Amino acid sequence: MQPTWDILQAMLHCHYKAWQLAQSHDESSNIHLHVPLSVEKPVVLPVTVLTANDKIVLTALYQNHLPTGNQPSKSLKITYSGKEPDAQVTSVRIRMDSKKAQKLFTDALDVITIREPPAFYRNPHCPFCSYWDTCYKKLKERDCISLLSGMSPRVIQKFHKKGIYSIVQLSHLFHPRRRRRHPQVSTNYLWELKALAITEQKTFVLYPPDVKESPVSIYLDFEGIPDEGWIYLIGVIIKENGLQDKSYSYWANAKENEEEIFASFFSLLRQYPQVPIYHYGSYETKGIKQILTKWPQLKTSAVSVESNMVNLLSFLRTHVYPPIYSNGLKELTRFLGFKWSVEGTDGLLSIDWRKSWELDKDEKLKENLIQYNLDDCKALIVVQHWFLHLAANKEDTDIKQVSEMKKQSMYKLQNNPQLGEDFQFISKAAYFDYQRSKVYLKNKNTISKAATTGQKPKSGKKGIMVWKPKKVNEVIILLPKSACPRCGSTNVYQSKRKILLIQTDLKFTPTGVRQHVVEYQASYAKCSNCSLRYNNHNFHRLQYGSNVFAYVTNLYVGYNLSNYMISRIMQEQFGIWISPMYLVMRKEKWCMMVPKNWTGS
Repeated sequence: MQPTWDILQAMLHCHYKAWQLAQSHDESSNIHLHVPLSVEKPVVLPVTVLTANDKIVLTALYQNHLPTGNQPSKSLKITYSGKEPDAQVTSVRIRMDSKKAQKLFTDALDVITIREPPAFYRNPHCPFCSYWDTCYKKLKERDCISLLSGMSPRVIQKFHKKGIYSIVQLSHLFHPRRRRRHPQVSTNYLWELKALAITEQKTFVLYPPDVKESPVSIYLDFEGIPDEGWIYLIGVIIKENGLQDKSYSYWANAKENEEEIFASFFSLLRQYPQVPIYHYGSYETKGIKQILTKWPQLKTSAVSVESNMVNLLSFLRTHVYPPIYSNGLKELTRFLGFKWSVEGTDGLLSIDWRKSWELDKDEKLKENLIQYNLDDCKALIVVQHWFLHLAANKEDTDIKQVSEMKKQSMYKLQNNPQLGEDFQFISKAAYFDYQRSKVYLKNKNTISKAATTGQKPKSGKKGIMVWKPKKVNEVIILLPKSACPRCGSTNVYQSKRKILLIQTDLKFTPTGVRQHVVEYQASYAKCSNCSLRYNNHNFHRLQYGSNVFAYVTNLYVGYNLSNYMISRIMQEQFGIWISPMYLVMRKEKWCMMVPKNWTGS
């Protein structure tokens, strides 16, 4: 079987839909372009206007159906028409070297030839798909995380790499964090908190929504046709304290009346300056900007409209997480108990009603559209009052403040119910061993001295030794010089100030090898004859003793260990920290200790 028009169209949205179409093999719904394709005759397509995706599909069909000798090198001009009898013939030019089209056709071949269905997830095309009802049941059965509306494939793959496939598993990832003194609203959407809200069927409030009561409030909703890029209906409800609600509907019979209904709408808002205008989503704000771009003369009457608009949907992205799969207005208000006058209506059905009205001018359809638009405005009132209730922080069994949740960590041996009963049992069984081994080893009275002195020292200033052993095993006091080194006078004054040098070395004993620290002490002196100040002894000793270098040389030459590994062995076995770079820079000391008759092995 070769990929057809509808299968390639499905591949652009969902591989599982393309596989189902291939399995059904409904010839009546598939569009087969005859082979060889005739470039001269127009091709009948199910669309009258080709979109960018339609051009890719058409290119893929022509690339793989035209004979090799008839294929042009770069582009090809195609004529097509719709299925309608009076459809006009239109021409379009497609690129025959399109890599996207070739990849689309190759992927479609791979999908329709496999027996097992490919993995599928919820995507934006699902509401338009005829298989959505069956797919939704399957997604609910496996509790798929793609049911959370707005989760991109990239985010789904990120959670899959962590072993998270269900909403219940995702809910266990949420842990309340320490709150800042001056809290900042997070811009990242917390999918874990959304999953937790669905699992526990509670509304979680991360931050109280910044919605304030006003004596006058305006609720706004637009109805338009996105494909044609214009708005035909504006619904407004004005709510004032102590007065009955006022409803306004501005209807446009054709696209030419769009400017007229917006002029009336702006003149109404001019009567209510500095009044919050509540809407849901970005469709209203983008629509107003588009209108002001089309007709700049309306800007004078819409001075403060954009600044007064309040998007209620924005609080569901940063502040409030209700127990619903999506943040759509219909699903949210149904959760809050609101009912539409005509059940089952949505944005897609309203577009169909508008298209039907344009054909037969049925007044019943117009009344349904106006009522549906006003119901959306009433739903906004319900959402705004609900936000006011959440901002008041009133006690409710179905509402939970994240700031009041107990902060638990799964990295501590304590009660972690979020990790499951099996992990709880393992954690309790391991707690005694943890006390006996880990806590006991941290006792300073019982821990070995090598472990306490073997910690890596902090970096010091340039020229200052960072390795300082905690205990000195031996002190050697060097005798002062009896005569001045310059004039030879024996009349010298000895200072009480001492010069100290601490040298870390190893001591080889019959029972083993251990760390041995020697402190050398000398003094200052001054000649009474020539007034020369001098040290009784100039220390030429290194920070580490000869036995250390002998042992290091043995490891380096005899066992071919790296400087890094030698440094690690010295720290773990003897508690002596030697920088690997120090060993590299002191190679001349090593050479001095190798016997002259040593030839290597």
